[in-house]
Parts: sequence; structure tokens; C-alpha cells
Amino acid sequence: MRAKIQDVVNTGNGLLNVKILLENSEKLYVDGEGGQLGDRGEVEGNKIIGVKKMGKDLWITLKTAKDISIGTYVNIDIDHERRIDIAQQHSAQHLLTAVLKRELDVDTVGFQMSEAFSTIDIALGLFTEFQRNLIEDIVNKEIQVGHPINVNLYSPEEFKQLELRMRKELSHKILSQEKIRVVSIGKIDRNPCGGLHVKNTLEIGLLKITKVEKIKGNLTRLYFVAGNRALKLFQEEHEIIGNLIRKLTCGFEEIPDRVDSLLRSVKALKSIQKKYVERLADYTARELPVSDEAVIVYEDTAEIINAIPKFIERKAYVFVGISEDNKFILAAKGFDLRELFTHLKQKYAIQGGCGPTKGQFVTREKHEEILKEIKHWVERKRSYES
Repeated sequence: MRAKIQDVVNTGNGLLNVKILLENSEKLYVDGEGGQLGDRGEVEGNKIIGVKKMGKDLWITLKTAKDISIGTYVNIDIDHERRIDIAQQHSAQHLLTAVLKRELDVDTVGFQMSEAFSTIDIALGLFTEFQRNLIEDIVNKEIQVGHPINVNLYSPEEFKQLELRMRKELSHKILSQEKIRVVSIGKIDRNPCGGLHVKNTLEIGLLKITKVEKIKGNLTRLYFVAGNRALKLFQEEHEIIGNLIRKLTCGFEEIPDRVDSLLRSVKALKSIQKKYVERLADYTARELPVSDEAVIVYEDTAEIINAIPKFIERKAYVFVGISEDNKFILAAKGFDLRELFTHLKQKYAIQGGCGPTKGQFVTREKHEEILKEIKHWVERKRSYES
């Protein structure tokens, strides 16, 4: 693919936008157009990281611009494996949408493709597990039939006579075109589309609905993968399951029961651990030095530090616990930690937050300096009150 460089603009963030004019009616697919991913590849060895349209002009975004200058002609090497992936996902979406309409009379109202998965939004408030399995099975059966996927061009007059899946009002921009591009899947589906598609449903290979998510209003979002993405997902999940089988020393069918058993054991151990932490916290609180100072400083694990304050029997105090990850954990009685935190933040670089009686923050400042300032603040508060 060849193109003429018409303009080069430095974005200021290390990227360059390059305006190009393609030769010989070639096509470069734009990011997000029709919901699908855009083309990638290289321009004279410079990696393409984005393709967009601004008005009628075509722009590509590059990280580098070696041998790129206004007025010159360049070679563009398209990533054809990416195009195959996009075509598989896009054709799978058309087929999935058509089957949903045919089997459940459900309309698709949105489509987005990302690098890892694609989604469609359907006008259905509840999509059950039964419906999910039913639709997935039917789509995959239709894939194996080997329906031809054809692309045809129609005049606006011819287009208006077609039986289409989508009958929503099309924009004037589309209807004013000399020819309108329509993609058909056998006798299952026919729909206007300007995107990439495979030539036969067999090339889709497989479709898997990976997730169902309720979104705003009466809409449900379906996540899916198809083609090589579905195969890659199967390989990754198979490897994960294989590792689980080895680590749990059980068979495939036994994994759920083994995991449930482990979770019960962990829950029981956490309950025992909590009891011992509270016993240790109670003992620690009783062993704290008795003094007139209102600031109590103690270093330990965050779990024990958090448990100590409820066992401190003093009328007024500020407890400062310093955990192993250099986190300051605060608790107080008779002092408002929000005021203390605001005071410290004005003097030191700290991150965190405090409520009236509890709070925490992290800092790279010297601990001694922070503790000294906390003690000064507490003493000033006490002197004001007295």
C-alpha cells in the first residue's frame, strides 16, 4: 500500500500525526469506526499506533517519523494477522446479533471491539444462563454450516428495497453515497457495514460468550471472543486448570469441591487468627507504659496495631501505630484526628486520610520528625483546653 505524505504534526507528547493520501483506492481502517478496531502496521519502518479521520482527511499516528516528510511517497505495510482477527470478531458479531434477533427477538443497540474482547449491548433486561447457552450453541452450529459472507454495493434506491436486519433510520451521509456497502451472511443476515469480514462463517471458527453484565436501564452487555481469540482463551484457561489440578492434586471435576474445602479451611483459620490477634492486642494494651503522655507509639504488624486501640483504657490519647510497611495507623479519644491530619499535611508530604477517631497515612519523611510534631500538636491542644 502506497500513500503520499500531506502533513506532519508533532503532538507535543512524543507522537506524530501524519496526514496521508492513499493511492489506487486502497483502504485503511479507522479506529472505532463501526465499533471495530483500526489498522496497524508500519510506514517505512515507523510503527502505526493509531488511525483516525478528521473530516475527509485520513491521519495516522506514529511514534517515530524516520524517512517521513511532506510531499514524499511512502510504503505502508499492514498487519494482515490483525485484519484477520478483526474480521473474525466483526463477522461473529453480525452472526451473534442476527441469531439473537431470530431466536429471542432481541435487538442489538451497541457494539464495541477491544484488543482482548468484543461486546454487544442488547435490549434485554435479563439474559439467563439457559439463553446464553442456547444462543452460543446455535451461533456455533451456524458457523459450522459454512454460510458464505458476501459484500455487495447498492445504489440508495436499490438499498431501500432490501430486507435488512436493521431498519433504523440511516444518516443522510450514508444514504447520499453513490453506493452503499451491505454485508450478508447466507440467508441469515443482511446489514449495511463498512468493516472487515471473513468470506465464510467457517473462518470464524468458534464463538464464546465469556461474560454477561447488566448495564443501565433495560440493557445487558455480552462479552465474547471468536476465532483465534477463542482458541487462545481456551489454551490459557486449559493451562490454568492444569496448574490447579497439579497444585490441588485432584481431578478436573473435583476442582470446585476442593476449592470450597480450602475456602472453608481459610475461613476457620482466619477466625482463629482473629481471636489470637485480639488476645495479643489486649495483652499489649495492658503492658503499654503508664505515663502522663497522651501520645502512645507502638510498632508491629498492621493487624495487631488496628486491634490495640479498643483495649486502651485512658480518658484521652492519640495512638500512633507504625506498621512494617512504614504506614502510620492512628486512633484517638478526646482528640480530633482530622485536625491533626490537616496540620501534618501542611508541614509534611503525607498521603492518606483521617476521620475523627481513626486514620492512616504514609510518608517518606523521617519517623522521628513526624512523631515529634504529633506530640507537639497534642501538647498544644492539651494546653489550650486546660
